[in-house]
Amino acid sequence: MFRHVNITIYFICTWIFSLFLCTNFLNGIPVETFRDQLHTPLILLTYAAMYQAPAIISYGIFRRWRVFAVFFAVLLSMLGHLFVFFDSRLYDLYTFHLNGFVWNLITTPGGIESLGADQTSFLLVAGYSSMLIAVHVFSLSLSAKFPRMQIHFGRIFILFLLATIAERGIYGYSRANMSGHVLERGDAMPLYQPMKMNTFLQRLGMDVKKTSTIKLDQSNSQLVYPKHPLVFSEVEKPLNIIMLVSESMRWDLLTSQIMPNMSSFAQKAWDFTEHYSGGNGTRQGLFALFYGIHGNSWDMFLRNKQGPVFF
Repeated sequence: MFRHVNITIYFICTWIFSLFLCTNFLNGIPVETFRDQLHTPLILLTYAAMYQAPAIISYGIFRRWRVFAVFFAVLLSMLGHLFVFFDSRLYDLYTFHLNGFVWNLITTPGGIESLGADQTSFLLVAGYSSMLIAVHVFSLSLSAKFPRMQIHFGRIFILFLLATIAERGIYGYSRANMSGHVLERGDAMPLYQPMKMNTFLQRLGMDVKKTSTIKLDQSNSQLVYPKHPLVFSEVEKPLNIIMLVSESMRWDLLTSQIMPNMSSFAQKAWDFTEHYSGGNGTRQGLFALFYGIHGNSWDMFLRNKQGPVFF
């Protein structure tokens, strides 16, 4: 089978399947403007190809040994599809992608179960694996029917390069004026590399927006926040709430020896000692303090200009 494969036809088939898998990442992100309508197909077309790039590159390296080259390319292509599939399941559940933390979790005994995996999940994986094998067998069989059909790979690469440059430019421009939907699509795609061109655009005379100047407006938010309508009740004697926030201070410094005044004040007040960290940075920590949710949602809330219900 491997000897008679038209590898270009095979890669086109696997790229189409990769394109189908990538559409799941963009579900729920609005396409409202012409910029959105242009950026959506560009990011799908280019990143669907990038996830298959290891297979394409490996074939180019080992093409002198054709059977081995095709076999290894098929193996890497399937692994690329598996990566996109598992990442999309993870993103659906937790809105973040595969990373070192997730890898450490799934390689630790009981880690997969802690991610919410059950018998249904394993059946889903088995079903997807069967479908994946069928897709690649079909792609190999289809490509073998066109052994002499020549497609100029160089022209395809030039089109891919132009599409990538266009997508990069749209993202960089959108990042400069904080266009939320374009940036959300970038966040949604695994292994996405953000493009920053603020300095270049400023030299061209563009007014680059800063996050500190963005006004919070909850009227046009795409977030489901808060989950339920707020219910207020009158309080006879409203209390003033004062938050004392210390930058980069460990919890174990609040002792009578190190901070005697604050320690004395804590003994007279409510002292909450069992809480979860919202992140290991200032931005994530303050976000979690005011919103009561994990710090990794900071970018999404900023781009939707969503203020905390606490305010």
